[in-house]
Amino acid sequence: MEEFQTEPFVYLSPALARAKGIADLDTVRVFNPVGEVKLRAKITDTVPGDCLLMYEAWFRKLDFNVQNLVDDEPADMGAYKTGAPGVAIHDQFADVARA
Repeated sequence: MEEFQTEPFVYLSPALARAKGIADLDTVRVFNPVGEVKLRAKITDTVPGDCLLMYEAWFRKLDFNVQNLVDDEPADMGAYKTGAPGVAIHDQFADVARA
């Protein structure tokens, strides 16, 4: 991912950014009961008003991993496909605030 993006971003709609007092490229905190990450925000019309989008997993020189917000739970999907246990990765609920 570092070849395409030199740093991770959280993408949010203009309406959500206004409601949270966030400007484009502000450093923000994305958090939920599982954990939190700090990164810069990019405001875009391509994300629904009530959603956050983060798709970069990790960067070698940064303390960032989007998985820090993911609550995985055991599932039988791995056993069904590969014979080994697996986890169910799904959408997460999170909030965002200026850091």
